[in-house]
Amino acid sequence: MHKFFNTAGACQPDIHYVVDSLPRLSGIRELIDGRHYFIIHAPRQTGKTTYLYALMCQLNQEGKYTVLPVNIQMATSGRDPEHAMQLVASQIYSQSRRYLPELERPATVTEVSPQFGSLKSYLQQWAEPNPKPIVLFIDEADSLMDDLFLALLRQLRTGFEARP
Repeated sequence: MHKFFNTAGACQPDIHYVVDSLPRLSGIRELIDGRHYFIIHAPRQTGKTTYLYALMCQLNQEGKYTVLPVNIQMATSGRDPEHAMQLVASQIYSQSRRYLPELERPATVTEVSPQFGSLKSYLQQWAEPNPKPIVLFIDEADSLMDDLFLALLRQLRTGFEARP
């Protein structure tokens, strides 16, 4: 198969033409090392998701952090904020199975987990026993509307302040 220009989702260097995205955003590493939270905001098709995956690969390979990007667009179908946050947790778990070693994964959660409390508590339960600091990249957060978006922001902010 010949390489082609990708316009849908993260680029895969084995099949897409790509420019190394890691040197493009200076200062991100300092934000991570400084334990900050931050937003990468740019127009569509500028390489944000490709950058996050490349950074995940680099940082996980270095071994200092547990790094995971997660697309939470599916949470827009949540019946209410609690259900939407459960969908976010489900996506986190699903992505962790794909990209993280077992010792660094969060607890199992599904779309219908009866024991699910809140996204904040789910993230805390993941962080406390984890052997490394967690770097979680949340992609497509801007797809959530109104109450769902506010629920996400409130739980992330509260959890950030009380992080281990």
